[in-house]
Amino acid sequence: DALGCISSTSVSVNVITTPTLVLTASSATICEGTTTTLQANGASNYLWSPSGSLSSATLSLVVASPIVSTLYTVIGNNGTCTDAKNIQVTVIPKIVPNIIANDTSVCLGKSIKLMATGGNTYLWSPALSLSSSTNPIVIAKPLITTIYTVSVSINYLCPQTKSILITVNPLP
Repeated sequence: DALGCISSTSVSVNVITTPTLVLTASSATICEGTTTTLQANGASNYLWSPSGSLSSATLSLVVASPIVSTLYTVIGNNGTCTDAKNIQVTVIPKIVPNIIANDTSVCLGKSIKLMATGGNTYLWSPALSLSSSTNPIVIAKPLITTIYTVSVSINYLCPQTKSILITVNPLP
């Protein structure tokens, strides 16, 4: 001051680091009716939303069981400082495979057309008497009565199977 008196004081400042969240999923694409594990790291506390299809709204590790594709958000904090991250969990609807055939019996030496529906990837078996093992429409020329099975999936995920019995009749 003007008289030459000097005074001082100190203030302790506590610096809280802003969290840097890392968010992972055991699988970002799941089949309808299944679950995935979501994990957040990098903060002291967590708040997930929407929380209705999660096993917890406040833990770092949660189990998600959405019935439709869902964008999850987690907010992590270290006291007053926060960070947020999003993760999309895509749900593939339940596949309902079907096999369409104009008949279920053929004469020995003849063929029959089989058409699978319900997905975008197909795997037929047994493949030996089929024109293809991966097309949705195949021509079957069985030598004996055969059960054909097709595995129908969406991009090779969430496969479901369907079978059809094709009876081979001997020639008269």
